[in-house]
Amino acid sequence: MTKIYCDNCGEEIKRPFYPFELKFKMHFCNRKCRARYDVARGHFKAMSLAGRAGRQRVIPISNRENPRRRKGV
Repeated sequence: MTKIYCDNCGEEIKRPFYPFELKFKMHFCNRKCRARYDVARGHFKAMSLAGRAGRQRVIPISNRENPRRRKGV
């Protein structure tokens, strides 16, 4: 079995992995560890500095043109 370590804290991840997960470049223990990694690397700051364009870039274009949910008025 392949040992996989968390990219943020460096601990060995003990849960079983699906075969497609081994192709991922990065692995994390849990969501909190992933969030700590993103905060430390400035991901959220870059998104907020980009302003509206940065927030809209994560919305798929097809969803922007034909939204499934409308904003509440």
